[in-house]
Amino acid sequence: MTGVKMDPKQSSKFITPNVEKQWINGQDFLQAVHDLSGFNLASLNTDLNLKNQNDEKILENIKFLLNRISDLLGRIQSQKHPPLLIIFQGMDASGKDGAIDNLLMHIKHQSLRTAHFIKPTKDESSHDFLWRIHKQVPSSGEIVIFNRSHYEEALIQKVHLRLPFFAFNKILKHIVNFENLITDHGTLIIKFFLNISKKTQYERFKSRLDDPGRRWKLTEQDLKDRNRWDQFIETYDNVMVATSTQRAPWFVIPADDKLMRDFYIAHLLLQALTSTD
Repeated sequence: MTGVKMDPKQSSKFITPNVEKQWINGQDFLQAVHDLSGFNLASLNTDLNLKNQNDEKILENIKFLLNRISDLLGRIQSQKHPPLLIIFQGMDASGKDGAIDNLLMHIKHQSLRTAHFIKPTKDESSHDFLWRIHKQVPSSGEIVIFNRSHYEEALIQKVHLRLPFFAFNKILKHIVNFENLITDHGTLIIKFFLNISKKTQYERFKSRLDDPGRRWKLTEQDLKDRNRWDQFIETYDNVMVATSTQRAPWFVIPADDKLMRDFYIAHLLLQALTSTD
């Protein structure tokens, strides 16, 4: 990649057991978390910027990376590449919609689609929580982006309904088994957690409240969940420790800065695709 040099001291982290380091184009970009029992989202920096790089240069590199991804997918499209599932999770206002829109804007692929998981319908609630998820899993040659996912069940049950820990762990085991099932079928899974600070969430909530055209995006439930910030972060710690595997790792993206968020996502996505091409 041209134009951007990573500062080795500025390292994000991702959770992949038994991996010493993750290198991208010779730069120490991400550092594996070995002590999963001690993993703590609150200790990670949410705002990692590239020094001495202006926004125009960073945006140029994002476009460069995403164009490479689009070209790569175009070359292998006729060969029916393995299914690709990209999962986005994060606190409210962490930038899931914006990150996904950025991918959709630049990646041209006829079999690319998104699935947005909101509150289950009455019919969906009458089935197990993975029923509606499995229907949206990509088939051969498809790329599917999940805006929220099956992880919502674990979060809501634990934080809102105060599910006992043994029952919470049972949900996480179902998730791991489900992801093992679809990776056995050949699906490549990439899971992004967009990590923002509580201060950044406040600023984004305020921006929505002050803008009549965007006020609809701020709900009463969002405000209630903000009061449970610490509970959600602690639950995410438990979720990621239990469900990060070598076949379906979690990548924690510092997301206070939207441009850098998109840069990290593009870099990781390209690296994942080229490693399996």
